[in-house]
Amino acid sequence: SAIERGLSRQALAQRVEPLLRASDPALRLEGARLLLRAGWRERARPLLAALAAEEGLVAAEAALTLHVLSLEAAAPGAWPEDFAPRGAAGPALSGYAAALAARRQGEEERALRELERLAPRARWHFPLLQLRARLRRARGDLTRAASDARTAAELAPGSFAVGPWLEVVEVAASRGDLRAAEDARERALLASPVAGRLARLGRARFSATSFSEAAGLFRRALELDPRLRFLEIDLAQTLGRAEEEGEARALLRRQVERPAPARALCALAELELYGDRLEA
Repeated sequence: SAIERGLSRQALAQRVEPLLRASDPALRLEGARLLLRAGWRERARPLLAALAAEEGLVAAEAALTLHVLSLEAAAPGAWPEDFAPRGAAGPALSGYAAALAARRQGEEERALRELERLAPRARWHFPLLQLRARLRRARGDLTRAASDARTAAELAPGSFAVGPWLEVVEVAASRGDLRAAEDARERALLASPVAGRLARLGRARFSATSFSEAAGLFRRALELDPRLRFLEIDLAQTLGRAEEEGEARALLRRQVERPAPARALCALAELELYGDRLEA
């Protein structure tokens, strides 16, 4: 109610503070959620981390919220009001928390078993599906990994979908489906509206041979959303045309080490040919 009435940050802080000092962890979790709703992510983060280290459902909910915060960190957006789960979400959250704990201990098989028992369907389940896709991909179960990753991407709201779409890229690359990988990259751009728009403008300026301007747009897009690392290929191609070949090569060699390196390899070969033409 305080948030909806637009009270000052100081007035809101006075109302939240008793929750943050409560002995009941569920009340402290509510206080942390209110901080998130008010835009105080950095203040909420250590509170959530402390709660995630405890036991039970509150710890699981805090762990899930922290995970989503990590996905959103590179592209801040509105915190979905209906994201924070309640009540019946207990089993899914507990399973997710157990899977995260197992993965932190290097027990990926146990983490996957925890997630295999879940049947994620709700909108806020996308981090569970994304993690399960990653674990299944590591295990070589690419068909089910692809299904999980795509479902996570379709469930995730707004800029939260960038991470799942990039997981779709990884799975598609592992399957050798370069077309699907490229399509998923474009979907990731659409999910990150500001960075994606800058990237599309950069491509337009590249086509118009305004290479310096295009490079600036690609750099800005990467600053706004570092998750979109594949834009380094666009930046490298632009720098190559602007005769800044040293940085271009460094970017492309880094991309060659990543999944689905075909586009980076082609760009690197093109850069070498372009450099030879300049020398000639």
